[in-house]
Amino acid sequence: MKQQIGIIYQDENILIVNKPSGMLVIPGRNVYENETLVGILKNQLRQRLWVVHIIDRDTSGILVFAKNPETHRNISAQFENSKVRKKYVALLSGVLEENQGKVNKPLIISGRDVRIDITGKESITDFKVLENFRSYTLVSASPLASRRHQIRIHFWSL
Repeated sequence: MKQQIGIIYQDENILIVNKPSGMLVIPGRNVYENETLVGILKNQLRQRLWVVHIIDRDTSGILVFAKNPETHRNISAQFENSKVRKKYVALLSGVLEENQGKVNKPLIISGRDVRIDITGKESITDFKVLENFRSYTLVSASPLASRRHQIRIHFWSL
């Protein structure tokens, strides 16, 4: 049985969907397009889509796709110029000392390796604790300039 992706909104220019956890947005190592979100959507809708942004395989959440090159350029520019803010909810192992704050640590990306490094690109994550549990913390996190694994690495560093 083919997987169907839930569509939140669509018009002649954009498509907004809820990506399930465990699925790549675009092809990767040993993953073909028909196994990815974009491939499944192309098959489901029978039309070409332009990827505006991606989230990690293990992350679920809302994604925007463009249905034409002009819309892709427009929305991509909004993401690049920080006109769009991404917001994540994450469950962290451990308890944070602060109830809200900002992590400002530059990240360097080298192949599959991402780490904090003074020579890296500026990377800032705003966060707010939503709820504390015995050994976990539920947070809302907003990266200002989103880098691969930014939220994961920033919280690991605290």
